[in-house]
Amino acid sequence: MKRKSEKKIWIKKALIGIFICVVLYQFRDLIWEGLQEIQKIFLGRIAAACLSLAYMGIEGAVILKMAGQYKNRLSLKKCVGCAYYCAFLRLATLGSGTGIGEIYYLSKVGMNPAQATGMSLIQYMMQKISIALYGGICFLVFYPVIDSYIGAYHKYLLLAVFITAAVITGIILITVPSKCSAFVMVQLDKIGRHDSKWQERINKAKEQVELLQKAATGLLREKKRLCKVFFLDFFKYTCWYLIPFVLYGSDTELTFGRSLIFTALANMLAGVIPAPSGLGALETVFIILFSPVLRRERAISLALVYRFVTTMVPFIVGSIVAWRFSKEQ
Repeated sequence: MKRKSEKKIWIKKALIGIFICVVLYQFRDLIWEGLQEIQKIFLGRIAAACLSLAYMGIEGAVILKMAGQYKNRLSLKKCVGCAYYCAFLRLATLGSGTGIGEIYYLSKVGMNPAQATGMSLIQYMMQKISIALYGGICFLVFYPVIDSYIGAYHKYLLLAVFITAAVITGIILITVPSKCSAFVMVQLDKIGRHDSKWQERINKAKEQVELLQKAATGLLREKKRLCKVFFLDFFKYTCWYLIPFVLYGSDTELTFGRSLIFTALANMLAGVIPAPSGLGALETVFIILFSPVLRRERAISLALVYRFVTTMVPFIVGSIVAWRFSKEQ
């Protein structure tokens, strides 16, 4: 069974790799335009954009704050290391091993595995909610600004916002213990009753939901901690969302506020597009949203640099952290 599972994983990775290669080939001309445009960006600006890696420190602070509800004495250094370790696994496994990696790391530095599992699940849920809220607030409050640049896409934007709201509502209903979540669990049991394979999957899902609800219940009792975690998440994403302004904010129509609005919207919209680790989806949305504000060539270069700063640089640093961590075990 284990060999079959590993074989399926490798087949999945191979198919994703082939898909990415095909996409890169199909859009090679656009990528080349973007790379040429990147050469025109002052190197100091790219270096300044890399300073947004401060968000990794904030991510570590989030892990530290959430671990605190279990009275664990983790250091900020270990928590930042955990954030980088997860950044490495996010790209190395195309997102599938991030949660497992965080649980493994935290359990090795002294946290109870069950607590680490619940914390990892609730942390992931809160990140999704934070991205949706940030993008949703920007869409509702600054809709006239958005409409003035990309009004032709307003139907698709409304649909994406509706899907995001539905997904977040579903996450909250499942995360918080209620009659609704209990009803869903009962229905799942009915579905899997006549199929042993499905029942096994459902049982695993129920275990995760129970851990998630337990962690959520504990966090909801600590309102101050919950507010601090949300504040840190919003601050973390603000570091990301200012990258376009750092790169192109002086000699274009891209103001400080528009940088926050359009990047928040791009991240929210990319979240409803099924893609491994968001690869390709975020870049596509970036180009669509930023082309009217900048130019197509600049929008492409912006998407490439944004991906480099938020994914590749943490991955490189995270690979060093992962290597050192493996040596210590």
